Amino acid sequence: MTPTAIVTGAGSGLGLALTLALASRGGRVVACARDGDRLTAALAGRPGVVRHPGDVTDPGLEGIVLDQSPGGGNQAPQGSTVRITVGRFTQPAPPPTIP
Repeated sequence: MTPTAIVTGAGSGLGLALTLALASRGGRVVACARDGDRLTAALAGRPGVVRHPGDVTDPGLEGIVLDQSPGGGNQAPQGSTVRITVGRFTQPAPPPTIP
């Protein structure tokens, strides 16, 4: 199975650089960004890259993106590298709970 990465913030900056690096190594990348036009312009014609405009604050984004990864469904595919990069949030995420 081809390794798959899901990258948010893929339209510019670190997210774009990460997307390009992963795709150049032969991996499959599901690339997400809020600005669909920028995402398309930055990644048009890149083999192995599936572009998906969306905002990480949208509760439906996770399911949509995972459906586009190999096997589909509600979980990341086995053997995948999942790396998420993001820009700014309007509200900070709560700190993780450590058992």
